[in-house]
Amino acid sequence: MPVPSVALHQSDSRLVKAIKASFLDFLGSENLIPRALEIIARTLDSHFVSFQVCDRDMMILGGETYPANDEASMQLIPTINQYLLKDHPVVPYLMNPKVTCVPKRYSDFLANEAFWETDLYKHAYGKLGWKYQMTVALWDESGVSHGISVNQRDRDFDERDRSLL
Repeated sequence: MPVPSVALHQSDSRLVKAIKASFLDFLGSENLIPRALEIIARTLDSHFVSFQVCDRDMMILGGETYPANDEASMQLIPTINQYLLKDHPVVPYLMNPKVTCVPKRYSDFLANEAFWETDLYKHAYGKLGWKYQMTVALWDESGVSHGISVNQRDRDFDERDRSLL
């Protein structure tokens, strides 16, 4: 099966472009991120996986998706950024660079039903079908977060999923 074409979300941030360039230089392959996202999606039976680059305030600067160039999610990035800090139950955990290497679900911090009542879910995640999410982030020395979010429509993630991510 061909690897989907994946592009950096539209951003005029030189920082994001520099980060992606250095990441790709380090890894040696521009196809690595799209292939990794596809493998994660297939392994965890997920309909949407994203790799995102965030600043110190957890605002999404750019990233890539599987499926590639998902128009709906790209259009909702401003809305996601608007509500992310206020409503996402995992973000306070992700903002601590010392503890972010363990994947976390919404339900690790807040009942799913309570999350589904938030503005973030009503105005963005719910429209995208992201009923359940598991996220992991790693910080680099410059204070930039590199995260992977895996989303499900039909079931929450279990401990097997967490161990695989």
